Amino acid sequence: MTGSQLLSFSPCMSIFDHNTRCPVFCIAEIPTTILDRLLDCTDEYWEEFNSANLTTTASDTIAFINAKDITEISNLLVPSRPTSLSPTAFIGDTLQEVRDWFDTNITQAEHPAFMPYCFFVLDKQSAEDETCLFVCTQDAPLQFLRCHFDIAMQCAVVCDNGQAIDESTEGRFMRSGVIMTKANAKLVMDGGLYIEGGEVKLDEYWRYLGLREEEEDSSDTPL
Repeated sequence: MTGSQLLSFSPCMSIFDHNTRCPVFCIAEIPTTILDRLLDCTDEYWEEFNSANLTTTASDTIAFINAKDITEISNLLVPSRPTSLSPTAFIGDTLQEVRDWFDTNITQAEHPAFMPYCFFVLDKQSAEDETCLFVCTQDAPLQFLRCHFDIAMQCAVVCDNGQAIDESTEGRFMRSGVIMTKANAKLVMDGGLYIEGGEVKLDEYWRYLGLREEEEDSSDTPL
């Protein structure tokens, strides 16, 4: 599978059939302009899959959570633009506290409106560099990586399709601690190859990050 193919990973039909949304939690004060950027990047992701018969937007697949009482449906904010309100219910909470709330109120409750095993967290850094924490709860109590808004929904789609984060490109970024972006994810999946000035070049850093563990082991074995 090439990098361009991976970045065009087809969304799970359950997203369309059941209109499930990826929850977004703000654990710091986030300017509404930053929330709008997340929505813009999410719309750009979906544009690749939209057609005359089916159009999906950020409003269909993201919900800002602004209440700890899950029954307060009016406070589960479906985004519109320009965003006029920044969620405050989870400001000051830790990532583990958000994960515990998510597990109790969404995963274990089998809430039909949300993706059951992943969510986004916006923190202080989000306001500075347009990144978020993507959290996957499918195979471990707490697995997360920092990613740019331009690939956040891609991460959610991979998780919602049932792929374990450890086995995906996301897992490589999680283990390395490098911020995942659409551009560097493509470099990883292309084995570090890129074109510059009409020539194919190799970036050893991204090639190495893209190696599977068994490939890393074999590359270190003396001949």
